[in-house]
Amino acid sequence: ARIAMRISEHSSAAQKRLIRQIEQFIQTLDHPGIEIRVTGRARQDVNTIDALVRGQVQSLSLAAAIILVVMMLVLRSFSIGLLSVIPNLFPIVLNFGIMGALSIPLDTGTSLIAAVALGIAVDDTIHFLSEYKLRRSEGFSVGDSVWHVILNKGRPIISTSVILCIGFGVLMLSSFSPTMNFGILCSIIMITAAVGDILVLPSVILLRKSRA
Repeated sequence: ARIAMRISEHSSAAQKRLIRQIEQFIQTLDHPGIEIRVTGRARQDVNTIDALVRGQVQSLSLAAAIILVVMMLVLRSFSIGLLSVIPNLFPIVLNFGIMGALSIPLDTGTSLIAAVALGIAVDDTIHFLSEYKLRRSEGFSVGDSVWHVILNKGRPIISTSVILCIGFGVLMLSSFSPTMNFGILCSIIMITAAVGDILVLPSVILLRKSRA
């Protein structure tokens, strides 16, 4: 037998709770020899979102770990390598916050954004920290080194981010919702990645110095 029902819940979290309640109710029934399963579109949506979330956590964790190791090897500094993680996580955290605030769903399109952002944002971070380490090796103080980096690398970082923002911004003209959301979020992330490198990273470096 098949029992079909319509639900008014659209969020995956609410659907997951409803499915769990139904399954708990099924377990209380006495149905020897009969297998009862919850299927349908809601079950598929919940399973898809769960898979996307697990994939996001695994891929971002792996990417962050690899980037951390590479940065430590390239810059030959454990502490500077750790600093590189902060400005790169900043736009990703902000991205998920914006998605939640604007009720943008996590789907196959938006799930790619964090990985794209991490790959692009780390490039500016490498330029910033490489220049910072060079200035420090020349005998400049922490504050002077940060100031020199901002003067020398600030404009290229901002210019690159603006160009990328415009490039991804073209996707906002799409009438296909996933593509439009991808363009909106990528454009925002390009700007916030620049903010992370120009404002957040120097602030962390100076704060670290003041506590040392």
